[in-house]
Amino acid sequence: MSRNREALLREIQEIQFTTVELQLFLDTHPENRSALADYVEYSNKLHDLILQYSKLYGPLIGFGITSEELDKGYRWINSWPWEDLGGNR
Repeated sequence: MSRNREALLREIQEIQFTTVELQLFLDTHPENRSALADYVEYSNKLHDLILQYSKLYGPLIGFGITSEELDKGYRWINSWPWEDLGGNR
């Protein structure tokens, strides 16, 4: 796995963790405007990162195939995004 791919995947994981934590916080503090603003900001960033990853390396989830990809035909992946995070390939 390339360093750039691994770094992008790591950033996605970090932002996903942050959004989940903010969502849990907002479950108990729904009036906290600052936390809500952070949640929206990180959710948008996560969306953008997942789109970027999908365009470069393929979908992260099973239903993440775009219509443009379907027009090209179905393609199998060589490895899952979480495989070989140590860079041994």
